[in-house]
Amino acid sequence: MNLIGLQDAAQIAGVSTTTIRNYIRDQRLKGYQKGNRLLVEREELISVFSPKLISVSLNPEKPRIIAIANQKGGVGKTTTAVALTTLLAQECPVLALDCDPQGNMTQAFGFDPDDQEQTLYNVLLDEVSIEQTLLRVGPPPNYLWLAPSNLDLADIWRRVAGRVGLESLLKTALTPLLARFKYIIMDCPPSLDLTTINCLVAASEVIVPVDMSIFSVRGMIKLQATMQEVRKVNPDLPPPKILACRTEHTTVSVSIEAGLRERLGNNIFSVAIPKTKDVQASQFSKQPLPLHSPRSKATQAYQSVIEEIRRG
Repeated sequence: MNLIGLQDAAQIAGVSTTTIRNYIRDQRLKGYQKGNRLLVEREELISVFSPKLISVSLNPEKPRIIAIANQKGGVGKTTTAVALTTLLAQECPVLALDCDPQGNMTQAFGFDPDDQEQTLYNVLLDEVSIEQTLLRVGPPPNYLWLAPSNLDLADIWRRVAGRVGLESLLKTALTPLLARFKYIIMDCPPSLDLTTINCLVAASEVIVPVDMSIFSVRGMIKLQATMQEVRKVNPDLPPPKILACRTEHTTVSVSIEAGLRERLGNNIFSVAIPKTKDVQASQFSKQPLPLHSPRSKATQAYQSVIEEIRRG
């Protein structure tokens, strides 16, 4: 039995702790007393609140499934994934998938990865429905839901070795949710392993954050080679869209960005994300950048990226 506290239950159901207490009082939800704590059973909670858990109208069109990927770490990948999901969810239903065993996206939204009983690991290993893992991020009417991850995910491919269609496990798991979301944003791990390949197979488009270093650019080139292989399974996967991140007014930064723009043309976002202390401050506070620092230059830049995404 997976018992959780009222605060966690309220976050999952997208209601207040008072509402959870009222459900227990009215015997619509069973409460369990453990010492001074009142607990509920997670699966029963999901069953009781399932009509409300994803309270959005069905999306008649296929969602845009965007993989945020770069095999090099520290380039702004998770910051980008979290910022884009937060901004998009202000106006439409968005699903955020933390596909990195480090659980950085999960932490960025204020959850402890190690406290999660059901994660993407259980989805891929045990074929648990993604809906059973979902955590509501922020109070209604925010339309953002998170499928969390933790270090268990690092062991997934050893555990499922020999299973048929390994590269499509995530795509298959996402299928039941496609009608509920307009955007699905996947934060890929900083490697070109089977998790990233699963993300690319499931994706309809790819955004590659690149910081202004030679090593980051090399990671982008290797990712493009991997995408070429993935197109054997996902032939509609378009060329990646590059996002210049952590830019500065230095000779090296300006030179690398100019070289990327000359080389990539329309395959690079017209806006760049500036390097700013606001990013580190938001990470420390475990808040998405647009909520922690809405007036930050980086937040404004991500707003412009959203406009470009909307235009396709």
